[in-house]
Amino acid sequence: IESNMFNGCVNLSNVDISNSVEYFGQFCFAKCNKLTTIIIPNETAKLDFSSFEDCVNLETVVLPKKLTVLGTGLFSGCTKLKNIELPESVTEIGDFAFTNCESLVSVALPESLNSISNWLFGSCLNLQSVIIPDSVTSIGDSAFFDCHKLKSLLVPDSVTSIGGYAFSGCDS
Repeated sequence: IESNMFNGCVNLSNVDISNSVEYFGQFCFAKCNKLTTIIIPNETAKLDFSSFEDCVNLETVVLPKKLTVLGTGLFSGCTKLKNIELPESVTEIGDFAFTNCESLVSVALPESLNSISNWLFGSCLNLQSVIIPDSVTSIGDSAFFDCHKLKSLLVPDSVTSIGGYAFSGCDS
């Protein structure tokens, strides 16, 4: 799906995507305000920069087992996204991928991930629990900035670098 293909289609509420789709371009579904559910086809390996940014009513996302890359800002501003199951195939999650996902409550990061990017969960106001696998060696700047309700987070011994403001504003 090409970049900006459906960007700003504010009344788009349902999308049936062919299983042959392997790639989602930049901003391809950004600002589709009525979109509530998206099922990513099994052949998709990469979701590019801000593909679903500011889909404010997006609640459910089903990711395929072959997915390796979640682009920068991918779900940023998806304020109703409550849960996301990341497949073990994911090796890269870009900066700001879940920033401002205000309804997100818990996340288990896959063992295939080596780093937590900058602002990954910044301003996820209701995030309470994150499982960080032993494969992670670094946590980026402001990764959990303003996650006011974060109560459960164990930083494994494998982490050798924690960026500035990584946990700033985590009141709990």
